[in-house]
Amino acid sequence: MIIGVLFPFAAVFAGIGLVYKLGHLRRNPRDPALVTLCLVFAATMLGFTVSVPSVAKLVAAAVGLTGGTFVVGTCLVLLLVTCEQILLTYWTTDGRDAKRKVWTRLLIGGSVVLGLILTFVVGKHATGGRPPVFLDPPFFDSYLLGYVAAYTIAEIRIARLCHRHGRNAERRWLRLGLFTVAIGAALTLGNSVTRAGDVLAAHTGLDMTVADQIGGLFGGIGAILKLTGWLLPGIAPSAGWLAGYRDHLRLRPLWLALCEAYPHIALDGPKPLLADLLSVRDMKFKTYRRVIEIRDGILALRPYMDGGDDQDPRAEAARIKAALASRQAPGHSDESPDRVGGTDIASDRRWLVQVSKAFDSKLPALEVQR
Repeated sequence: MIIGVLFPFAAVFAGIGLVYKLGHLRRNPRDPALVTLCLVFAATMLGFTVSVPSVAKLVAAAVGLTGGTFVVGTCLVLLLVTCEQILLTYWTTDGRDAKRKVWTRLLIGGSVVLGLILTFVVGKHATGGRPPVFLDPPFFDSYLLGYVAAYTIAEIRIARLCHRHGRNAERRWLRLGLFTVAIGAALTLGNSVTRAGDVLAAHTGLDMTVADQIGGLFGGIGAILKLTGWLLPGIAPSAGWLAGYRDHLRLRPLWLALCEAYPHIALDGPKPLLADLLSVRDMKFKTYRRVIEIRDGILALRPYMDGGDDQDPRAEAARIKAALASRQAPGHSDESPDRVGGTDIASDRRWLVQVSKAFDSKLPALEVQR
């Protein structure tokens, strides 16, 4: 029952990842690593799709041979692990050395797939292709053990490479992604164990129904983790964009109030809220510019602000409200109080977002001392 839900979910998840990455590929169609990553998602999606029983029957009917669905599925899995190794090569190797390693992986993977197909064809011819037998020994043993050996070696290599390069990765999201792929590759080895057990079961009559379900569970969860790991490095820039978009809007109330008091601080004048909501390009630049313009407004407002350095955003918002309300009142010193907030643009952004949220609340202005 779990497998019946897990495999379609994995196929849909891989399909969503493929669509997401195809959008990137349209902008950079000559990136071989990106092409390979799209193949990873496509092979995963097709592999899990043909494993769904209803689809498996259609594939078997189209192929016209008993066991044809299993052959298609195993070849897709080997295509997947080959593409994953090539992807790691592109990510970790440069120049001619990368091309040489890619061709080596292609030759090894292609040879294994060709060998399995030949084993299946020869085995079917030797047995007369009679149903319901998939393959008679020794062809069944040769096919399944050859597949398990190639698959296991590839997954171990993927896990080792991801773990090794993940420890040295400088980018946090890349490091997290590689570690996630390594865990997923290790989990899929549970499927290797049960597949090898199928060979033993063919000679001893051992019932592998439960074991195959467990192996499929490990394989499905491991594949989903690998897909997640491959997606994480690419999602990180999107997460940064989303944070910039959110902070850009959160800074708007404070920025508008300061622009109204000092219009010269804004390079572009205030726009309607809808225009801000629809502004989706260059969010990092726009947000940092808004931070700088707010700081310019607070700097101009300082002669009218009471001192305070308690780093409390609510207190800072109250001081700004009081200063805006009374900046024309006499009796204020021209001396600026100590600056509060961050020590760089990033910490300033975090600080001013908190101040702007407090400023936009119903917080009353502090009483101005005259």
